[in-house]
Amino acid sequence: MCIDRIPDVSCKNEAELQLVAYANGTCYNGTDLVGVWNETIFERTTHLKRTSASEEYYRWACGPNRCMTQSNKIVIIERQTYH
Repeated sequence: MCIDRIPDVSCKNEAELQLVAYANGTCYNGTDLVGVWNETIFERTTHLKRTSASEEYYRWACGPNRCMTQSNKIVIIERQTYH
């Protein structure tokens, strides 16, 4: 679930909005999801984790072994020599 589609919000009522903070950490304006007001509660109650767009692409669109691989460590790249 991409962060860009479900942004962080304060869920405080602003002009012309009737924002409602739900117990699952989400915020609605009527029937429209506005965003997440508490990410910890959201993850605990919905069992969903928001990710960045690049992580979502890597994990779901690319699939394993089709994109660049992730490393579990920092690799020091030495200076390239040209002949």
